[in-house]
Amino acid sequence: MSPPPPAGWLISSDPPATAPRGAGFSSTFDPGDGAIILNQSGRQTGVNHVSYWPGDPKLSQLLLSDDDAFAAEQLKSNSRLHVYIPLQPLASTMQQFAAETSMACDFLQRMADCESRDAGELFTVQRRRSLEDLTTAFFVTDELRHKDLARMGLENFCVEPYFSNLRQHMRDLIKVLASVASSVPDLQPDYGFYVKDQAEGLSQGLSQGLSQDLPQGLSQGLSQDFVRHCMIQAQLLAYRTEDPKVRVGAVIWAKGKSGCCDGTGRMYLVGCGYNGYAGGSAYSAFPQMSSEEMDPQERKYRYIIHAEQNVLMFRSAEIKEDEKTMLFVTKCPCDDCVPLIVGAGIKQVYTIGPSTEKKKEEKKDLSYKRFVELQGVQKFMWQKTPQAEDLS
Repeated sequence: MSPPPPAGWLISSDPPATAPRGAGFSSTFDPGDGAIILNQSGRQTGVNHVSYWPGDPKLSQLLLSDDDAFAAEQLKSNSRLHVYIPLQPLASTMQQFAAETSMACDFLQRMADCESRDAGELFTVQRRRSLEDLTTAFFVTDELRHKDLARMGLENFCVEPYFSNLRQHMRDLIKVLASVASSVPDLQPDYGFYVKDQAEGLSQGLSQGLSQDLPQGLSQGLSQDFVRHCMIQAQLLAYRTEDPKVRVGAVIWAKGKSGCCDGTGRMYLVGCGYNGYAGGSAYSAFPQMSSEEMDPQERKYRYIIHAEQNVLMFRSAEIKEDEKTMLFVTKCPCDDCVPLIVGAGIKQVYTIGPSTEKKKEEKKDLSYKRFVELQGVQKFMWQKTPQAEDLS
């Protein structure tokens, strides 16, 4: 399978007023090599301008001519996304907010509970690794080399202090992305997204042409690297929500019959969504609080559109019966969303799975029994492999 597109796209700005707030996007961040992908999927999801980083580390390793730089700029100028702006500074509290919320993410917390370890310690180790990987992928560490690269048709970026500020903006963004990426730890082969029921998993896997070389008791769908990439996308989307207590993001990908020219092979993006109030509603239009003591009509969760609902309603492509379509969502789908997932034709769901704590499962506002009992859709849940269980 071809590698997924860069994980460093950060959605920002306001959704369209005609759509639920959890459905639309108007800008994104391109770390340097996503122009074709943005042409295809960006315009479908409502992107109207791109905040980009003028300097690709891969290009910095090559001796490019002025013609090469001109061709790259021509690609941008011919894009259907007409407005490209240099990378802007993040909010001053964004780094701290991303670190604190990522540390409390369900994937890390579930693993910390299983390992009897501190979630903060696990997060710190993973974040250090993610920071190194993302810096290598997105940042031109040699400032002079970066200036030489930018001068090829981009001389206006080299003026001080503008150039130094631009590089600092990129460092800050990489730190935020590293925090978000660390919320879904890369701990293969000990943890991953698997079907737990061996009989169901193997029978479904073989019928869909999946790999037979699976850990005992588990069935594997997509590669764990690709699943983690998609789940990080969903985690980024969750930062758009107006409900910071229950942040949920969701993305849908499908496997087509032929490959695309955007670097994702046969995989293509179907839709993105997150939980939020209906678009165009005033801040005071719906309740903003929720507690068990409140009257059900006064709780905010009755009025929030779920991420799964938004991603299905406002998807940018049709779900085809003869293609394998996959939903990636950062929290377990509730009973209200499960029928929509089945009815839409989703073949696989990747998620955290229901909480093992009874008090968390039996909320007055939400139930997850339908997902546990769901048949006909493969459920890949974040868990520890049996081999890792035996070693521990």
